[in-house]
Amino acid sequence: MDKKKLDDFVKKVEDNTNDALEDTLLDREANLEDTRGFTYDDIVKISTKEKISKLPWLISIFLILTISLAFGYMFFKGNPQTIFINTVDKFFGFLSDNFGDETYDISKGKLNLDLDISTPDVNIGSINASADYTIDNANGLSKLKVTSKDNEDLDLTIYNDSKNTFIYPKGIYDGYIKYSGIKNSNNIKLKNIKSILSGVNQAFDKVAADEKIDGNKVNYDLGDKTEKVYQSSLIINNKNYDRVSDTFINSLKSNDEFVSALAVVMNSNSDTVKSRLDNFLPKLKNYLKDSDGLEIKLYTNRKTNDFLKGEIIFRNGSVNFIKNDEDSFSIGVSSEVLNGNISIDISGNKYSVKINVDGLIKMDGKIVLENNKAKNFGKINMEKVVDEKDLTEEEKNVIYSKIFKNSFLENMFGSTNVS
Repeated sequence: MDKKKLDDFVKKVEDNTNDALEDTLLDREANLEDTRGFTYDDIVKISTKEKISKLPWLISIFLILTISLAFGYMFFKGNPQTIFINTVDKFFGFLSDNFGDETYDISKGKLNLDLDISTPDVNIGSINASADYTIDNANGLSKLKVTSKDNEDLDLTIYNDSKNTFIYPKGIYDGYIKYSGIKNSNNIKLKNIKSILSGVNQAFDKVAADEKIDGNKVNYDLGDKTEKVYQSSLIINNKNYDRVSDTFINSLKSNDEFVSALAVVMNSNSDTVKSRLDNFLPKLKNYLKDSDGLEIKLYTNRKTNDFLKGEIIFRNGSVNFIKNDEDSFSIGVSSEVLNGNISIDISGNKYSVKINVDGLIKMDGKIVLENNKAKNFGKINMEKVVDEKDLTEEEKNVIYSKIFKNSFLENMFGSTNVS
């Protein structure tokens, strides 16, 4: 048989074309027509051999790609810069997750305060009080009932129409008192806070992507044991403070979602927010320049890369943020003007804050806030309204004296000392 003809047939077999079926060589008996020693079995062997000869190349290419991807993944996964950015993302994700559910249209809750407060000059004293509240976010309505130990309750209903605030002090004045020019400040919605956190997160990521990040393994105190963890750090000094400041502020300015959310919280507009960011930029540069260096350290679990601790070290002290578990964290401060610790535990819609700080202000105690959904706010009667400007001085003194009989407000703001 002609060698070229055999080669053509082999190609047809390999290509799975129907043309090969038409060739009489498919018939095993066709070997009788073989004139050069080729049989059907020879043809199958040749075809298989050519296919097998291609396998090493395919396997080699596959292995090269697999190894390259593996090395690339391990490099970026273990790269200090990547770890730093991922840790920043997890830190802000943790903060965002712990803001709870979306703000209710109408919410009610209770705030408990048990604090001892003083300054180097003034002993404010003990504040032991609770406040029950109801807030209608959509209509600018709020009720507040403050109960202090051994004092009369303070019962207030507050209404805001975006231009003015109206306050009804039950049992103190028979009607609403209008305070002109006091705008509604209840603009802090959960979605706005999350947008602001996301914007700051992205700005930090951009800074880290452009700067040198160092990384190494260090011993980390877990209380009952010491464990090796990964530490990545960013140093800001006179070599890069200018670039870091520009990158950070420009990232915030170009983030429309961040700017819009901050404008809502500030009760302002986007142009004003951008203008304030522009004005803040030179102040940030001057601070970083005068701080003699600032270092941000992030600690992560070596196996899971979970966030453990963040620390900012500056000339006169440090601030650290420690994640205790999924529902609690602690903030520690050490400086010339303030030292202490604040721990925050979150259980559903209940927030417990323990405070122990000393310095410019000394504060020791606990704050507990519980917030729940309410079905309705209730009716309000605004038939009688008087402008605060139209009250006589005697009427004002009587009203404010009664309000400040409540020990909570007296301790917070001082006695009015009126007769």
